[in-house]
Amino acid sequence: DCSMSVDNSSVSHNEAWDEGGGVYAYKSAVVLSGSSSISHNTAHGDDGGGVRVREGSLTVSNSAILGNWAANDGGGVYLYLDCSMSVDNSSVSHNEALDDGGGVSMHASNITIVGSAIDDNVAARSGGGLCAMSSAVELRDGASVSGNTATKNGGGVFVQESTLTVLNSAVQGNSADESGGAVYAV
Repeated sequence: DCSMSVDNSSVSHNEAWDEGGGVYAYKSAVVLSGSSSISHNTAHGDDGGGVRVREGSLTVSNSAILGNWAANDGGGVYLYLDCSMSVDNSSVSHNEALDDGGGVSMHASNITIVGSAIDDNVAARSGGGLCAMSSAVELRDGASVSGNTATKNGGGVFVQESTLTVLNSAVQGNSADESGGAVYAV
């Protein structure tokens, strides 16, 4: 197990020909804090334009994940298998995925978003802002999912065999070309 801390710094303009354009973390804890950013990174072959985490954790505090691109899932972030992610007073914005989860895509993981924005992300399939498969999503205390778009379903949030909890937060101004402009749950 490893840990990585990014404080008042940036990880930007990097490329990976497979996964994790900016950061790839396996069984690791990644902490992004103090006005840091993971931006304008590219995963040409697969998932996680900005960050890809497998069996680990990602903490984003007072920071941003923006302008990243993935050829598959998770333009900004891709979480796979028993991951946890917390987003506090931060933003995940202007990311793009050619498949699911423009901002964040997750499988068998959980995310808590507090007082943060998941906005203006694009998915060429489903889950413009966030795509969750067999996962748990919690939006609370002023979190917002807005201005995201999906070519298929779930402009804001796509959830499949997952739980979505929204407390004192907003899912608004998202669009899907097929079903569920705000949320698509199946």
